[in-house]
Amino acid sequence: MTNNDYLILQSLEKYKQSAEAASYSDLLLYTWNGLEFISKAFSNKKNKLEIIQELVALVYSFIYINKYHKWDLKDKKAVSEINKRAERLVVYVYTYRNKLVHSHLIENSFMISLSKGINIVFKEILSLLIDKIILNNDFIIEDIMNQLKSDLYKNIDDIKNKI
Repeated sequence: MTNNDYLILQSLEKYKQSAEAASYSDLLLYTWNGLEFISKAFSNKKNKLEIIQELVALVYSFIYINKYHKWDLKDKKAVSEINKRAERLVVYVYTYRNKLVHSHLIENSFMISLSKGINIVFKEILSLLIDKIILNNDFIIEDIMNQLKSDLYKNIDDIKNKI
C-alpha cells in the first residue's frame, strides 16, 4: 500500500466517524482531520489550509457551474467569489476546530451549519478523488486534482455549448 493509499483510507475512516458522530463538535473534528489527511498527500509547498481551501474551491466550482447557478468560471469575478467563499468556510471551520481542541466551545447554530457544510464538501472531495483513483491505481494526488480541474473546464465548455 502506498502512502497516498494509506492517507485516503485514513480520510475515509474519518468520514465514517463523522457520519456516526454523536455531536456536531465531533462531526467538525472528524471532518477536519479527514481533510488534513488528504492535504498530507500533496507534495507541493502549500500549507494545509491553502490545500484544503483549494479543495473546497474545486467542489464549489462544480456546484456553481450547474444548470441552476450557471456561473461562468472563465470570468475572473466568479472565480474570485468562489475562492472567497471557500476561504471563509475554511477559516471559520479551522477557527472552530482550534476552539474545540484548545478550549471549551459550546455548539451554536453557526458552528453547526459550518460543521454540516464542511462535511458535505468533504464527502464530495472524497467522491471526486475516489472516482479518479479507481481509474488510476498508481496515483499522485496532484495529478488527480489536475484531472478534476480539467473535467471542470470540460463541463464549463459543455454547458456553454448547450446554451
